[in-house]
Amino acid sequence: ILLASAPPLPEWDGNLLEGLTVFLPFQNPINLGTTIRSAAAFGVSVVLLREAAMPYLPKCLRASGPAIFQVPLFRGPSLEELATYGQMPVFALSPRGESIFSFPFAAHGAMGLVAGMEGPGLDAFWPEAKRISIPMAAHVESLNASVAMSIGMACHAAQAGRP
Repeated sequence: ILLASAPPLPEWDGNLLEGLTVFLPFQNPINLGTTIRSAAAFGVSVVLLREAAMPYLPKCLRASGPAIFQVPLFRGPSLEELATYGQMPVFALSPRGESIFSFPFAAHGAMGLVAGMEGPGLDAFWPEAKRISIPMAAHVESLNASVAMSIGMACHAAQAGRP
């Protein structure tokens, strides 16, 4: 058995880093880990919202692999508090909103992307004008949260001309 102390995560200073910052409220450690892995693949910074699982849980570490040590991780506000950062270009993935395939990521410079928590989502308090949707078949309710965030990161990277 290996026992180690996890370093505390630095607090997010309220500013967006260059490129894309993703805000993760995921309580499922597997969703959190796989999204951190995608963030490493696309060169994205990660702010763990107050609702999020600890990134050093065994299932999260297994899902993220070495990416957990390759991505800037910060501790941030709650999902509801983030929604009040009105002037900041943080957009939410939602079943309603502008299609992600026509969304002008490049026009926003440094920006943020957030998804709702598994289950309850974010619809209760996220502004309608700051939502992006991933078009899908009508009979499907939603995508897995980690998959949706990975699609968002890939679309951002494609517009930025990065792999």
